[in-house]
Amino acid sequence: MTAKESKDFLEEFTGLIHTTTDSALQMPNNSSIHKFLIGRIEGCLYTNLIVNFKKNLTQDNLEAIKVKKEECRNMERKFAKVFHKCEISFKNPDKFGEINKKFYEEFRENLKKISKTLHKFLLDLEKVMKLNSCEKLLNEFKKDIDKLGKELRVTKIANGFGVQIGFE
Repeated sequence: MTAKESKDFLEEFTGLIHTTTDSALQMPNNSSIHKFLIGRIEGCLYTNLIVNFKKNLTQDNLEAIKVKKEECRNMERKFAKVFHKCEISFKNPDKFGEINKKFYEEFRENLKKISKTLHKFLLDLEKVMKLNSCEKLLNEFKKDIDKLGKELRVTKIANGFGVQIGFE
């Protein structure tokens, strides 16, 4: 991943947060909706990290970090289900909510047990993708989302029965 791609990822992630915030402003203020939106944003972030990690295990990169092809193949076998789940989520954003920070941290810790070198490569990728900045944006979004959305209000009562409701 190049510096430009790294900048682009942070810009894209920031844009996703802004777009989701704008959407949340138009929806009812509802904790179920908020959890769904948080899950999609969080899933997008961590899915992208895992997918980019796998995508960057090129021959050139493996040679640069001195990882033998067999070590990489072994790791890919052990994490085949993780990579498959991320690839499905990447192709179908409705599945993003299945990938979260806990899922990612378990992946990272298990990777460390298998290969310290590939773990370090993942940590370097986190820096390149500006994970800390992305997580800060995500945490701000989580903190602010409860203030977003419209409240349900009774707007009209008709002849003692029948109520008209709307969002304000």
